[in-house]
Amino acid sequence: MLLSVIFIFIITIFEFRYVAAHPPLPTEFYGSVISYNAPADSGTINAYIGSTLCGSFSIVNSGFYGVLSCLGDDPETQFIEGALEGESITFRFNSNPTTAFGDATFTYGIFKLVNITHPLVFCGDGFCDALENCASCEIDCFSCNATGNATNATSNTTSNQSGTGSGSGGGGGRGGGGGGGGSMSGGAPSGYLPTSCYEDWSCMEWSECSILGLRTRICTDKKNCQTYKSKPLEVEECSYEGNCFDSIMNCHNNTCEEGIDCGGPCPNKCSIFERPFQNISIVLPKLEIPRSVCERHVNFNDPGLWLFLLIIIIAFIVRTVYSEYCIKKLRMNQKLLPLDRSRKILSAQRKTTLFSITLLFLTIASFLYSYYFLLCPNQFMSYSWILLLLLILIPLVIHTVMKKYEYTESVQVQKERIMEDTHYQNLVGMIELENQILAEEESRLATKIYELTKNPEFNTIVENTPHIKKVYKDLVELYSRYQDKKNPVNIERDICDEIIAMDNDKSFKAILSGNAELKQIFDKLLWLHQRYQEKQELYDKLEQQGSKKLENTKSKNKD
Repeated sequence: MLLSVIFIFIITIFEFRYVAAHPPLPTEFYGSVISYNAPADSGTINAYIGSTLCGSFSIVNSGFYGVLSCLGDDPETQFIEGALEGESITFRFNSNPTTAFGDATFTYGIFKLVNITHPLVFCGDGFCDALENCASCEIDCFSCNATGNATNATSNTTSNQSGTGSGSGGGGGRGGGGGGGGSMSGGAPSGYLPTSCYEDWSCMEWSECSILGLRTRICTDKKNCQTYKSKPLEVEECSYEGNCFDSIMNCHNNTCEEGIDCGGPCPNKCSIFERPFQNISIVLPKLEIPRSVCERHVNFNDPGLWLFLLIIIIAFIVRTVYSEYCIKKLRMNQKLLPLDRSRKILSAQRKTTLFSITLLFLTIASFLYSYYFLLCPNQFMSYSWILLLLLILIPLVIHTVMKKYEYTESVQVQKERIMEDTHYQNLVGMIELENQILAEEESRLATKIYELTKNPEFNTIVENTPHIKKVYKDLVELYSRYQDKKNPVNIERDICDEIIAMDNDKSFKAILSGNAELKQIFDKLLWLHQRYQEKQELYDKLEQQGSKKLENTKSKNKD
């Protein structure tokens, strides 16, 4: 009981530490992306807190981005990973400054609609943005005339108000620092640039702070160098102070308006039909949160895919070639018994088959994991059941195959043991049959020698040839051992030694040439010698088979 309480306490502390160390939830931004008055087809939106990148998103659907996750700063680390609550987020489109419309402050775990316009919206960049017109920004959108057409103030060319311009510009960073530069079509004479020209910029007064929190001015180069190395800043951030004529319900003069430009600090009183509005600068369309689109496709031009397949094929070929080499080596090994050879070959084939099956399942699992999860991480929860199914099926399949091979191998081993027992019994039966045949022949030979000893002439030969007398005694002893079912190997070995000694005795050979009956007895002894050698081979096989049977019995007891 005490151990259970301690274990639960440790787990609780671990979970508390894990939860406490969990990083804060990000702010999820989404919205539209307009680049040069057209929906952006492609590109990357980066979110920054100061100079720290807190999130990024690559445009998939034309004109929209999201969800872009801007990470929060983890208080458990000493590094700055993201933003803190209430900090302002700046957005860049393909590393270029943009103007963001909406609440671009960081808030933990909140979805926020922020529309992004590129390039940076300010008067004097040489590009007529959709939020600008000939009245608000004559230098970008041409001057207005009575016919409704617009005339370029610098190049004296006339076009309608929806005419286009081209240019590029850049602004400074947070805190008013940085520099800018740009180029516009028209407004400067064309021709050969001088080899040296020192810019002399003259700037107008700053405009009033707009509702976007920006103020602008126009700077011109008196030398008309057509270079922008030292061009001053033409746009900067400012604090907008509301008034009673900006068509926005806001707060100023330490009091808040009750309606649009009425009530509160404004002299105009609000009518009973007016309703208060939120303090926003631009009415934004209501957009649904875009879902992240995931397009799955196998890129056959990806070298990583072919490298993976090449490694799998090489591993399979190497394992197969190695297995065939081992099997060939086992078949050529003449020192192994046939049963041992077949057992080792079966084991090598089993290992190769298991390796191939495991490699195949791992390849399929890796492909499915890459297709469903790595290509689309946001679909992990939708298809996580496939990963769980593979984690369950692969061990089960491998276990089933291994059990099948183990069962097949155990049956094979059992059959081999039965064959070995049968072989052992056959050897014992052959030795017993051989003993019966030899016992009859030895009895006849001993009887014949005994009868010949009654002949004085043969008796004299026996007395002069001690080998024959010794053979006769061994034959009698051998016959008695057969009757008592004792092992006759030692006596048979002595008889073989005596027969070899007689065969090498020259004087005995001379006696054989003159005595036909003695020669007949010696020929019978030579026949016995050959049969003894054959029976000795059976004894050797029986001894070897008995040792193997003992080893199999020990291994079976261990199992």
